[in-house]
Amino acid sequence: MLANRVINQFNRLIGWSLAALLLVMTVLIFWQVFARFVVGIPLFFSDEIARFAMLCLTFLRIGYAYRKGS
Repeated sequence: MLANRVINQFNRLIGWSLAALLLVMTVLIFWQVFARFVVGIPLFFSDEIARFAMLCLTFLRIGYAYRKGS
């Protein structure tokens, strides 16, 4: 009983983390495109951060989808 509540809370935390990672990745990629084509100075770190965010998003989403049964 208690274990299920803890697991459900953890899954809720993972769900919010997935949403935050997706938001960070979207904003970072938009900012990279804006900086490169409008400002003319590309950001040197945004590509790597977006790549690692996508990897974390993928692996966390696999576990989250498995727990939800989808």
